[in-house]
Amino acid sequence: MEWLMQFDALRARGQHAFLFVGSAGDGFPRSPADAASPVDALDPWAETMAHHLAGTQALVVTFDVARGLTFRSPEDEQAFHVGACGDAPSPSPQNAVARARATRPTAWPWEPAEALDCLRLACTRFATATGNARRSLAIILPDVDAMVPDAATMATPSSAVPLTLLRLLESDAFRRCGHCFLMSAPTTRSVDERLRRPDAPIAVIAVSRPTEQERDAFIASSCATELTDLQRERAIAAQALAEARSQVVAKAEVDRAQAAAAMRDHAAREAALVEHDAEYQRLERIYQELAAQQQRARDQASTDRRQREHALVQEHDVLVKRFLLDAALAIVPMTDDRWSAMEVGDALQITVRNGSGQEEVIVKHVLERKGDGCVLSRSNDPHAPHVHHCDQHPGEHHPKDHLQPMLFFWKCGMVHGRRLHATKDPEPMPIPEGSSWTVMYVPRERFVVQARLATIEQERERLEVESETVVTPIDGDVPRAAAACAARRAIVLAEWQREGGVLRAAMQEAEACMANPASPEMDRCARELHRAEQRITAASVRGAFALPDGGSASCARLMQGFGYRDMVAVLRSARAERRPATAADVLTARQAILRRSYGDLFEIVDPEFGFAEIAGCDHVKRLFARIRDHIRAGNRSRVPMGVQLLGPPGVGKSAIAMAFARECGFLFVRMKNIREPWVGASEARYERALHALRELAPVVWFRDEVDRADAGRDTFHGDSGVSLRIQEMTMEFLADPAIRGRVLALSASNHPARLEAALVRAGRTDERLAMLFPDEATIAALLRIKVRQHGFPCAIDSFAPYAASMRWWPGGLIEKVVRVAYDFAEEQGRAAIDDASLRAAIADTIPPDDHELEYAEMTRAAISATSNQRHLPADVDQQLAWAEAVLRKHGRTDTHARIPVPVRSPSGSLPA
Repeated sequence: MEWLMQFDALRARGQHAFLFVGSAGDGFPRSPADAASPVDALDPWAETMAHHLAGTQALVVTFDVARGLTFRSPEDEQAFHVGACGDAPSPSPQNAVARARATRPTAWPWEPAEALDCLRLACTRFATATGNARRSLAIILPDVDAMVPDAATMATPSSAVPLTLLRLLESDAFRRCGHCFLMSAPTTRSVDERLRRPDAPIAVIAVSRPTEQERDAFIASSCATELTDLQRERAIAAQALAEARSQVVAKAEVDRAQAAAAMRDHAAREAALVEHDAEYQRLERIYQELAAQQQRARDQASTDRRQREHALVQEHDVLVKRFLLDAALAIVPMTDDRWSAMEVGDALQITVRNGSGQEEVIVKHVLERKGDGCVLSRSNDPHAPHVHHCDQHPGEHHPKDHLQPMLFFWKCGMVHGRRLHATKDPEPMPIPEGSSWTVMYVPRERFVVQARLATIEQERERLEVESETVVTPIDGDVPRAAAACAARRAIVLAEWQREGGVLRAAMQEAEACMANPASPEMDRCARELHRAEQRITAASVRGAFALPDGGSASCARLMQGFGYRDMVAVLRSARAERRPATAADVLTARQAILRRSYGDLFEIVDPEFGFAEIAGCDHVKRLFARIRDHIRAGNRSRVPMGVQLLGPPGVGKSAIAMAFARECGFLFVRMKNIREPWVGASEARYERALHALRELAPVVWFRDEVDRADAGRDTFHGDSGVSLRIQEMTMEFLADPAIRGRVLALSASNHPARLEAALVRAGRTDERLAMLFPDEATIAALLRIKVRQHGFPCAIDSFAPYAASMRWWPGGLIEKVVRVAYDFAEEQGRAAIDDASLRAAIADTIPPDDHELEYAEMTRAAISATSNQRHLPADVDQQLAWAEAVLRKHGRTDTHARIPVPVRSPSGSLPA
């Protein structure tokens, strides 16, 4: 710890009073480490100082407002009591209370004023002690700001305690006896002004967060000693166990391969055994012949079925064709001639239609011809004669044997009927009222064809069923022959199978040994591994950590801004999951830790993009790339102290600063508002912020709109000088050579003329770069980058045709055009940005003509304030011509003021 080494150096030169400020609230590792204490145990600052002073033979006394006076041991307390009370002069009135309290070791004072009086008296008594009892005191006051706060921050400040403390530190007895006084506070401005003035006898030591080298050493000492050795021992034992296991498995594989080869030979002998048995060969021939006969019978049955089915299909097709095309089978209207020519088997088709349009079809077959009449069947039975039911007349009752067949005649286009033996004239068939009927002639041959077609369909269905279950006369003989072969084969192979069982058992034993290898050597290695695991468990109880993945140096590099407690928290979290810490663990915890420690001072950002996502700005990226390479190579002397980006708003100053931090692997921070309403609090907080920047190094500190904070010293601020004091602290910080290459201050300004000259001079701000409006090539590249960053689908291949219409627009407005174009595409139902939507967005956007004059003045001022000609963009002539044209348009007559226009080479390019 560098601050502890600084303390030793100052104490060796005779300094006796110290004020430790900064990160004194962090925990600190013990030095030298106590072998009996947990590895991850950290001491508070007061305990660390007590441990550090224990080897100097000084009697360590600690006082804080919460616990009062405390000592490292009862022996030290007794020694303090004896040394403070022995051979004392008669008490003076002002020291009476302190002397009375000093005589009672169990009742030390709790009030700060009384405790300081007691300590002042003890220092005097120790200085006057004689003989071997004379010892020096080391007095530790942690959180001294609670005892002697800055009077400006207290409502009722008291001067008694700081004055008592100053009298103690300035006393001759304190200096002459070699006593040491140590105090801690967050900042120097948080304690009373009398303790931090230049003539105060107090040396201020900044307790900073551990540096990268200290973080590396702490991680290495916590991880790479005991636990790493034990893990190495466990790894050796695990490797020995793995080697023993591999030997057992290799032997088992050889045994299994031999058993498998024997099994293959055994399987090859199976065919030879069966082939030499004559009875099996005879049974096999019988089985093969029966199987062949069975197959031939089935093949023949299938052939016959196919032929029969083919003949039926052909007959079916002929009958269907005849049924459809033969006029002799057609159904035609009934006429007198057709009635006279009707024969038995012909039929009448009578269609009756009622008033609602419904039809009923009645078919009556001719059963018998009697002269001009015909006996017809019922409609549902072609063989039953149509009879006359006597019960058709209500009120008449006749026996059933009076039912007689009806004889029908065709007269006048209608069917008439009477009983077969009746002599009266036939009567027309009754028709319900409102109905009509139609009589058609159906030839007998039509019914014959229909019947044959139905028979064919039944025959085909029968053939289909028979094709699925073909039965042959020898179906029962084939299974019996196969069973006889199998029985004989079983008899022949019985002995062979017994031999195969032995071989299979040997192969299964080898496979079991491969799956679960075991041997005496493996048992011994397993016992050694178990003992190593037990030792690792015991070491873990003491808090030992596993070495992080990638080593301690890689882990320490990522832990910038971490305190010792923060590092231990990350290592403990990984140890709880029984694994080493990784870079992902550190990065996951880093944001939370940094925001907790510095969140009230800074906005801390992990940049998401590098130079590849920045369009144009080649002159700026060249400079930053060179700075990045120097930082990576460790050439801090070639890194500028500060860089200032000049130009109108919206041209990408903040974006390129973030990209540079990403390229260097640095944190990117913006300082928050540090102003406080109390006197002196703003300066104290700003001092803490500057100290935090040193702790966070390497870091990119981005200061936006610095023309407000860094205005000239003659500018009226109206804050009682707070701004000027903060400005002085800023200038002192930016000029400190220790921050070169570690804290890179990047500032952005729209009005460089308003800046304090002392802040922009070389040595604080070495480089000033002009960032102006993008040219057409940059606009086209910027459109493509913004489309990709936002994830918008796009159907445009080249954005060059659209760049001219946005020539003097800032980059922020160009990004807005991309978003508006996608909105237009969605509203018009298109899935991606196309030519129409992009042109509509450009036409819809109103350029910042109201601020044209301001932008022209900012452009001209940025070009004028640039520090080097090579830091100007390639189109600086066009930018300057545009700015002067705008100024003339608005009536500015000073447009021809001298501006350092870059000297061009004959080819028109900037000099190398």
